[in-house]
Amino acid sequence: MMGSGSGGAGRGFPSPSQSSYTSSSSMRRRRQNHEETCFCGLKTLIKKSGTSKNPDRLFHTCARYRKGNHCNFFKWVEENEDVAVAEGSRGVPEMEGELDIDYEDWKIKLAWKIGSLEAEVRAHRMLLCFMFTIVMLVILVGVLVCISDMYK
Repeated sequence: MMGSGSGGAGRGFPSPSQSSYTSSSSMRRRRQNHEETCFCGLKTLIKKSGTSKNPDRLFHTCARYRKGNHCNFFKWVEENEDVAVAEGSRGVPEMEGELDIDYEDWKIKLAWKIGSLEAEVRAHRMLLCFMFTIVMLVILVGVLVCISDMYK
C-alpha cells in the first residue's frame, strides 16, 4: 500500500506535531547521501516517520513538503541505503531557512526559464508574421502577373 510511490496527505503521513526534525547541518549531509528527486525535480529530503505503524522509519519527501506547494512525493528509504541520520537539538526554523534558500533558487531558475520561453514565443510570433507577409506578397505578385498577362 505505501511501499514506494507517491502519496498524499492523510495517507499515513505523520502530522507536523509527530515528525522528528534534525539540524540543518545533518540535513545537508543527508541531501548529499542520496540521489532521489521528487516530481518537482528537486532533491528529496529524508524525514523520519512519527506514526505508530512505522515508528522512526525514514522516507523521502519533496523538499517543499512544509511549504504547502509540494508534489506529494513519497518513498520509503530502503533498508540498504547508506543515509546519515542524526537527531539535532535545533529544529524547524533552521530547516525552513534552508528550504527557503532552495525554494528561492528554484523560483529564480523558474522565472529565468519562463522569461526565456516568453522571448522564444515572441520570436516565433514575429517569424510567423514575417512569413505570412512574404506569402501574401508572393500571392499578390502572382495575381498581378496573371492580370497583366490577361491584358496583353
